[in-house]
Formats: sequence, structure tokens, C-alpha cells
Amino acid sequence: MTSLFTTVGHESNGNIRRDQYGRYILPDPVTGEEKPWTRVTTLAGTLADRRGLEKWAQRNIVYGLGQRQDLYARAAACTLDDRETLTRIVEEAQSAAAEKAGANLGSAIHQFTERIDRGEQVNVPAPYDRDIDAYKRALDQADIAVVLGWVERVVVIPELEVAGTLDRLVDGYWGSNPRVADLKTGKDVVPYGMTEIALQLALYAHATHYWTGETWQPMPTVDQDRAVVIHLPVGQGRCVLYEVDIQAGWDAVKLAVEVRRWRQRRDLAQQIHPVTSTAVRAEEKPNVADTSPAATGQVSAARVEWVRARVERIINHGHGDKLARVWSAHKNVPTFKQGGPRTEEHVDQIAAMCDQVEADAQLPFGPPDPEHPLLKETKQ
Repeated sequence: MTSLFTTVGHESNGNIRRDQYGRYILPDPVTGEEKPWTRVTTLAGTLADRRGLEKWAQRNIVYGLGQRQDLYARAAACTLDDRETLTRIVEEAQSAAAEKAGANLGSAIHQFTERIDRGEQVNVPAPYDRDIDAYKRALDQADIAVVLGWVERVVVIPELEVAGTLDRLVDGYWGSNPRVADLKTGKDVVPYGMTEIALQLALYAHATHYWTGETWQPMPTVDQDRAVVIHLPVGQGRCVLYEVDIQAGWDAVKLAVEVRRWRQRRDLAQQIHPVTSTAVRAEEKPNVADTSPAATGQVSAARVEWVRARVERIINHGHGDKLARVWSAHKNVPTFKQGGPRTEEHVDQIAAMCDQVEADAQLPFGPPDPEHPLLKETKQ
């Protein structure tokens, strides 16, 4: 069919920089400030049940080790502290299980379809020409057409501070605004991944700007109720189209945002300080001086509780081992089991450790230092 939607040029997204966590580094379309953006797939995966995926990955690793006796021997020679070596063994075992081969074929199919949708002539080798024929036939029979210029576009939602790359915009039988469409090449991605896909496509449909390679432009109006998934499993010569309820997906996006906010809560627990047998309550004996570091001015009690909450949050998210490794390089800083920080310098060092682990684990950063000069000025 002929597109009814205003097309744009085929300009590239440009050479977009990413940080060490894969986040886009792009200017804010409102303020112009360059910053990292949380990926759409990261937010969309907040509510995902990863158990099936994790089991699949574990099976690949075990199978790969069985195929490579050299990897098995290397693993047997390691201790649990040989983390870098063990990580490399895992990666090679996954490759041995042909996990990456499937990913490469999926990427090839994606690129073939992208070039075709940009109007290029593509010579597809057998047997994957059957997949491409099935792709073109499915779209034609459903009266769906890719909007020219709307392939692999980077878009953002500044309100949520997320960015991502939508696969396509398509016109079709529904006859109103174009819809977001996404190509999936995995064998089981539709039956097991649709809850996550619905969030992902809802986010793309609510984007406010798209990137031209040099500047942001306002996003055109697209259908925010329905989207399209194009399921093209590699090597099967078949293509199935699905209409996806992204209105429900957007409701789930709101829930995912609230879940991420919940994970940043730091006011859910307060430490119970031990009382010795000779201790009395302060109100019962007010003339007894408090000689704790916080009371004597050596360290701020507010800052101690601030870093304590950060440490507990890191542990609760399953990254206590990472923090322990970082802390082991600062033996002069007492842990909370050892009584906690005794000086402001200790607090600063613990905060720096938390910064490092939170960034490495991609945990959202929480409230700033309560004794930060700007905050203190605001409170005054």
C-alpha cells in the first residue's frame, strides 16, 4: 500500500555515543544539556520475570562446558575468587553452545529487512531468502506498509528520561495514525516475551522527539492504543503479524516507574542501636554525656544514616559482594559491623564506594548528601 503519512529523509542517526552501560549520550531536547538516557529496554524489563531466561542461559553454559573440555579444565583450575577468568569461561561456553550464532543470524535478518524497507536492492543468500520472502508477503497480504524514513529511529521521552531505537513506523488497514512496529526473530520471543514487548512499544509510541543525527525534532502523532509485532523466526520461512495492546502496555509502564521509585526508598528501616547493661535512657539521666562520634562532632549522624541506607540498598539488590570487594581496598574504613564511620572522611570514602558500585550495577542514584552545601542553604 502507499503510505498516507508524511515521510522523512533517510538520514542516519549519526555516530551516537554511549557510556559504559550502553546508555545513549544525547542532549536533552528541552534544556540542551548532554546526558545519559536510561534505555527503553531497561525500563520495559523492570516487571519482567527473568527466571526462564536465566534457566536457558544456565543450560547453555553447562552444555558449552560439555562441548569444550579445555573450558572444563580451566574452570576446574580456578577458585571462586578468579572472577575475570570465570567470566571469560562463561562467555566462551555460551559461544560453544551456539548461542551467539543464533544472535548473529537474527541480526542479519534484521539488517536485510531494514535495507529492503529503505528501498535498497538486497541479494539474500539461501536459505534466508525464504524468510525475507515471507516477511514481504506477510506485510503485503495484511495491507501494511513501512513509512519511508521511519526505520531504526532514536526517540526519547524526557519526562521519564528514557531513550531507545524504534524499529519502524507502519501504515495499514486501520487507516488512522501510523503504528509503531517491531521485528522479532527469536523462536520463542512472542509467547514468552509479550508482556515486556508491550511496555517497550508503548514507550516508543509515547516518545516526544526523534533524533535526526544532529538535532531533535518533534515526534509525529502515532497510534498509542495498538502497535504491530512482526514475528520472523530465523530459518523457518514464515512470518506472523500480531496486533499489540499498548494502551495496557502504557499502564504497565506507569507501574514500572513506580517500582523503580520504590527500589530507591531509603526510609524503610532505622538501625536499632545496642544498649549495654549499664546504659540508661537519656531522658532518665540527662546529665550523662553522649560520647558517640556523631554527638561529639566527629561525624554527622545524618550523613552516617545516609550512607548506611545506600549500603543496605546495594546489599538488598544483590550486589553486596561487589561492595565488599571495593571496600577491601579501604581497610582503614570500618564497616557497619565494626561500628561504622568514625570521621567525615570515612563517610566520604563509603559514599565514593557506593557511587562506584551503583554505577557499575546500574542502580538509580538516590537522595544527595544531606550535608551538601546547596541542600544546607536550601534548608536555611
